[in-house]
Order: sequence, then C-alpha cells, then structure tokens
Amino acid sequence: MNLAPSALTGLPAATLEVVKGVSDLLARLPSIEHSIAAASRQAQGTLDEILLRLGPVESQLTDLQDSANALAGRLDRAQQTVAPLNGRIEELASNAARIEGALEHLLDRVPGLSADDARERAERLPPT
Repeated sequence: MNLAPSALTGLPAATLEVVKGVSDLLARLPSIEHSIAAASRQAQGTLDEILLRLGPVESQLTDLQDSANALAGRLDRAQQTVAPLNGRIEELASNAARIEGALEHLLDRVPGLSADDARERAERLPPT
C-alpha cells in the first residue's frame, strides 16, 4: 500500500488524540470499576433483602397448600359420606309419597272421611 506523504501529515496529531483518549479512559477505569462494584453490591443487597422477605411468604404459602390439601381430603371424605345419604333421602321421599297415596286411598274408603277432610283437620292442628 503506497501512501502519499500528504496523507501522513495529519497522522501525528491523530495519534496524539487517540493516545490522549486512551489515557483519559485508563484514568477513568478505577472510577468506572468502583461504580460497577458499588452497583453490584447494591443489587446484591436488594436481592438479599427480597429473598429475606420472601422466606416467610414461602413458608406461609407452603402452610396454605398443606391446609388446602387437608381440606380437599376432608371434602372428599364428606362427599363419600353424603353420597349414600342422598340415596337414602330419595328413598325416604319415595316411601313418603307411597305412604301418602296409601293413606289417601284408605281415607277415601272410610265412610265420612276423605283425604281433603284429613288435610283440613291437619291444618287446624297447632304447629309442632
């Protein structure tokens, strides 16, 4: 590569500017390093504080999860207990309807009594 001598005339001044810029950067490096270290310490302190505050929350969440699991187990057991009772309630309601029908039929066969008369008398009885 052939450079003309006129192209090299500005090289010493440019070299001095580059050396001055590098020198300034090197002079500021300890300050930059100090700022980075301070920011890192502050970030670590903030992280430590967050982790310290999250410890009890994590413990409470674990307790809540355990309670929720216990409640889910109790609910499952209650549902298992109630399921047969639902069948029994349906059976009792069916039996009550059949008994009511049989009583109405019986009352209709007794002279002077009817289901309507029995209902009227029942309505006049004091509530229990």
